[in-house]
Order: sequence, then structure tokens, then C-alpha cells
Amino acid sequence: MGGFGKSWRRIDHRMFFDEYFDKGNKPMIGCHWEFISPSLKFYFPVQELTDITKFLVNLHTRIKNWVRQTQGQKLSPQGANWREAWHPNKVQVWGRIAEDEFDSRAVDWFHGNYSGSRTIKQSDLTGKMGKIGRIWHRMYPRYIVVEGRIKRVPQEYIELLTIFPDSSEKTQDFLGFLAQSTEFEKLWGGG
Repeated sequence: MGGFGKSWRRIDHRMFFDEYFDKGNKPMIGCHWEFISPSLKFYFPVQELTDITKFLVNLHTRIKNWVRQTQGQKLSPQGANWREAWHPNKVQVWGRIAEDEFDSRAVDWFHGNYSGSRTIKQSDLTGKMGKIGRIWHRMYPRYIVVEGRIKRVPQEYIELLTIFPDSSEKTQDFLGFLAQSTEFEKLWGGG
């Protein structure tokens, strides 16, 4: 769920905003995730969105066990929520299944309103020039298991929002919006 460089936190804007680059004065934003054949062993099948929840819970448990076994008493196996970015009290993951690579519900929320006049554009949540935001938005190709083999679901993508919430009014309002009025399901975390 990570990436490299500044653009990995957003989806490829060229796919959604043709006019964004008309004047040639805007920086590239985002990247488009695709997988190549040699990486098959790293594919993660998502039959249902809850598979992502199971993966994250399992990963968190395995990391805590690793800490307990390899670090002994040096580190707490419960984690220290003040230093662990992926502690379930510090991050939320929301997701939905998109019908194709252009079926993003969230991309417009970063550039305009998400409900009525409510906006997250250039907030602490989304970031702005010189300030990294607290939300990642990505779309990954969807794979499922069919007859014991991992197969790509033609056109479908998993749209994910990874949010490191703060107590600001904009962030809390947006989380309330996600919980009540969108297709996104909360897959991980509290906070």
C-alpha cells in the first residue's frame, strides 16, 4: 500500500482531468497501478472488500509477533500508538470496488466539493504546496481466485482511501460523510 516519490499518494490525474494539462503549466500528479506477470506471487486476491480487512489484521498481528520474537523486551508487541503510523487507532482504510479504471468516486473530492459546499481541497487532510496531506487515494487492479488460480477481473479496480485522521473539523466532517453517504466501506482502523 506504499509507493515511491511524491505522486504515489494519488491516482493518475491524466486519466481523469484532460484539461488539467492543457496549458502545460501543471505538475504531474498521481500514478496508475498495474502489475506485471513476474509479480504474480505478490498479487492479492480480493473476492470481497473484507479480504483487505483480513489482510491488514493479519499483517498487524504478524508484525507484533515478529517484534515479540526478534526484539524481545526491547519493543512492546502491542505497539506504541504514538510512534506506529499503521496502528489501528491512527489510520483508517476505506474502500470500494470500481467498475473500471475511470470509475473513481473520490478523485473529484480532491478538486471540488464532496457534498454540497463541503470541501477538503487544500486542507490539512489533502495537503497543499509545502504540506503533505493525511490522505492517500489509489486504485489497484482487482484480482480474484477462480478454480484455485488468481485471475484479473477485467476492468475492475479497488479504490482505496487511506486516511491518517486528525481532530480537525474538516477531517472529522469528511469521515462522517464517508461513514454515512458514500459507497466506501471502512475496512481498517478506528481513530
